[in-house]
Amino acid sequence: MPFRIWILLLLTHQLVSTVYSATQCQSHKHEPHLLCRMCGHEIAKGSSIIRKKSSMALSSFNLTVMNNDCLVQLFENGVPEQFDVFTVTQADLALSGKPTTALSWFPGYAWTAALCP
Repeated sequence: MPFRIWILLLLTHQLVSTVYSATQCQSHKHEPHLLCRMCGHEIAKGSSIIRKKSSMALSSFNLTVMNNDCLVQLFENGVPEQFDVFTVTQADLALSGKPTTALSWFPGYAWTAALCP
């Protein structure tokens, strides 16, 4: 099985939202997750966040996300729209379309659209 990194967009109007605070997680004995803003589906665990740097990033900054040091990188697509992005090792998402390396923000990696399952 090929290694995958998942790219999550960090925009207020996008799909990802962090909703469990550290206190809530301790009281519920539940690891913090990133949730789909539309339906609340658990997309990725906080422990799956990785720092995967890309030479294609316009800029980057560090951010603490669910008590994890997170590298957030700014990318621009061809429209042009800009996206703040961070990466995780595992995500519960449905892939849509055939993966392609064309216009990849991470050289050597293919991408495809991912949707909440």
